Amino acid sequence: MKRKMKRNILLVEDEEAHARLILRIFSEFKEEFKISWVKTIKEAKDLLKKNDFSAIIADYYLPNGDGLGLIGEGKKRSIPVIILTSYGSERLAVRAIKIGAADYIPKSIGELYRLPQVVEKAIEAWNTALEKERIEKAFYLLLESMDCFAYILDRDLRYLYATDKARERLKIRKDKIIAKKFDEFHSKKDTGIFKKKAKEAFESGEVITYDFYDESRNVFLRRKLIPIGEPPTKKISYLLVVSEDVSLAKQADYRQKKIEKREKELTKKIKEMERLKGGIISNVSHELKTP
Repeated sequence: MKRKMKRNILLVEDEEAHARLILRIFSEFKEEFKISWVKTIKEAKDLLKKNDFSAIIADYYLPNGDGLGLIGEGKKRSIPVIILTSYGSERLAVRAIKIGAADYIPKSIGELYRLPQVVEKAIEAWNTALEKERIEKAFYLLLESMDCFAYILDRDLRYLYATDKARERLKIRKDKIIAKKFDEFHSKKDTGIFKKKAKEAFESGEVITYDFYDESRNVFLRRKLIPIGEPPTKKISYLLVVSEDVSLAKQADYRQKKIEKREKELTKKIKEMERLKGGIISNVSHELKTP
């Protein structure tokens, strides 16, 4: 196994025979792992306060409680917890995963020899999830800071997320908008146009921009439909919709076009007057020359 740095692992196991076996297994990977062994939850908590660990391996059954109590400690410190269970204790394993364990290993000799690989995989998956969470938080903070309405829809056009500005505009609480469909908040005309544009964005994978007049709110909106691919396949599964109120710009554009139209009409009238004036002068000149 290739390792960039040594992992500090906390082992919480009260059965000495099992603990010795696990320590012997990890001794083959001295360059990759350093194991600290304790027998009780109290000892584990004390050690967690004093040291930084990359992961916790904890037996389910311990003298003063069970290993599930350490899952919360792992979450506090952003490290994964792997639970050791008796062979055949699948229900306990499922419970551990539901509570937040990164993985579990039955306490059979064959399975225990997989521990180094399981721990490394759990650490990598945990760190990847933390990085993804960090990026998502930064992404949502960026959306919230934008001076526009933004939301994310799935392929069924159901809301997965909406910024505060978007929810204020739709007049709905944060806990009520998730899984609601686009057409529940928008007119039939708006929904019809949006569905066509959304289909185009999903199929092409390209950003679609269009302007729309929202009659119900008396505003002009400029919408950008941004396809979001789902790693690792990059299949387009979501749309980030950014809506900007362009009413003032539209009004200014309308006024500008109106001014330009008036200027054209005025220019046309002036030219017509000059033409008529030229004709009148020509007629007068002709009459003056005629005896």
